[in-house]
Amino acid sequence: MDNTDDKEDPSKLNESASKTKEELEEEENKLQEELEEKEIQKLSKPFFLGKLFVRFPWVVVILCWLIVAVFVGITIALGLFEMTDQGKRDYLVWSDYRVKRRDRLVLAQEDMDRELIGDSQEQRSFTPDEWFTNLFYKCDDCEDVFTAEIIKKIYEAE
Repeated sequence: MDNTDDKEDPSKLNESASKTKEELEEEENKLQEELEEKEIQKLSKPFFLGKLFVRFPWVVVILCWLIVAVFVGITIALGLFEMTDQGKRDYLVWSDYRVKRRDRLVLAQEDMDRELIGDSQEQRSFTPDEWFTNLFYKCDDCEDVFTAEIIKKIYEAE
């Protein structure tokens, strides 16, 4: 008997190893296909809105238009569609220094016109009837800052 039969041929080992690689690749491909098929089945399940649209297409369209109509009604109720007169300021870049300078000029001219003509509107600021002066003195070296003599001098200075 030949001892070569007991030992496996290295080329045959490589063939069996390559077959197992091929088999592993085939199994992996099959598993991948099965996973893809499950994912497709999961994603292809019908959902509520899709069923509703297929069964009652006009109802869904009418509901969408009703939602749009509600929002239009809200904007009309808030007065967002009202047209106003256009002014020069509508087309200006508000942050530009020239626009700010022009605004200051216009306000100054309006203020001068109000002074000349007289303004019936009340101003936001007012002139106080009485002024009170509060003086605070600090002396680190002194024990008593407000003596009778110093208070008399302060009174005379005022």
